[in-house]
Amino acid sequence: MSVPIIDDKTEEGDETFTLEISNVVNATPVPTSVHATIVANDAPPLKRFAIADIRVVEGGFAQFMIRAIDPITERVEVQYRIELNGTATGFDVFSSTGSSWFEPDSTVAFVTFRTAHDMEIEEDETFTLHVTATKGTQRESVDATCTIIDNDRPIISIADTSARETAGMLHFVLHTSMVFGVDVTVDARTVAGTATSGKDYQPVTTTVTIPAGATEAFVDVPIIDDKEDENSDSVNLVLSNPTQAGLESSSARGRILDDDSPIVLPEISIEDVRVNEGASSATFVLRLSSTAPGPVEVFYETQPGTAAAPEDYTSQSGKAFIATGQTSTSVVVPVVNDSVLEPDETFVLALSNESGAYLQRASATCTILNDDKSGCRARVPSGTERGVRDGAFA
Repeated sequence: MSVPIIDDKTEEGDETFTLEISNVVNATPVPTSVHATIVANDAPPLKRFAIADIRVVEGGFAQFMIRAIDPITERVEVQYRIELNGTATGFDVFSSTGSSWFEPDSTVAFVTFRTAHDMEIEEDETFTLHVTATKGTQRESVDATCTIIDNDRPIISIADTSARETAGMLHFVLHTSMVFGVDVTVDARTVAGTATSGKDYQPVTTTVTIPAGATEAFVDVPIIDDKEDENSDSVNLVLSNPTQAGLESSSARGRILDDDSPIVLPEISIEDVRVNEGASSATFVLRLSSTAPGPVEVFYETQPGTAAAPEDYTSQSGKAFIATGQTSTSVVVPVVNDSVLEPDETFVLALSNESGAYLQRASATCTILNDDKSGCRARVPSGTERGVRDGAFA
């Protein structure tokens, strides 16, 4: 006798049902009932994840952040490999394969590679990180691209900015990493965020020139003061087509702060910090320009510079909170005290997705000051002008 089973595709445990025997003629059933077990064969669904493209200055650490889309309730392994399918070669990044892990209740995992610093003026180069998770017959794969920015020529960076409607202008500042002997140019254009072109700001399309011998240039975006009580809006300034230089960041956000409302929100500021390697941690202080009418929160995450996690510091991400009536809070990042004689190194704490206040500055840099000295000693021979002395060389 066969009993049809329904394959419901639901993740569940084994289940049972009972078959009872009754109204038997000319026989006695032994036993009068039997139990059947339906063995579950639906594997838990594979967790989904995402990874974003990154940019890194040549010689720095390329750190990819893998974000979990689904909640993580158990330890999940992901495998990765570098694919040299762009313009980068094995001389530009140290090819590698390996694994990373999502711990229970975590939302991110990190994969970090060191890039090589050559002395050649060249175009920016790219490689791909391929990440795969498998569970049974299920497979989830994503790719992300890393752009290695050549630092043997100037590197252009641009910072986020903000201004109130009545200020009349959003003032964007472009920096180059070094003085160069010829003019550096880059195209710049506005791209609408939540702000509307022609209603909240006047569109700008221009070519910016940073003259030979200079390291800064500016782009001003006119703000339209509409006298309307509304949410604050944003517009992006996008950079492209650099000449004689590379791009560290290709866009920046300008926040147009509404000042027509009777409630004026404060601004969040954050300052750069410098710590000795032996200090064990770096503390970033987030400050409000004034008390806020309600609680303030902002997302933060560490990003590598010439320092990398976990070799030089421990990656951190999360939300920082400033309670109503308070004006500051801190984010602490553990620093690794190694014994390697090396240059000072840097990493960045980036802020985003703020609420209850505006970002006056979206990131700050921590410089880890190397405090390791060589053990080299020298002895001045007896009979010299200064006599016998021991000396230690840093």
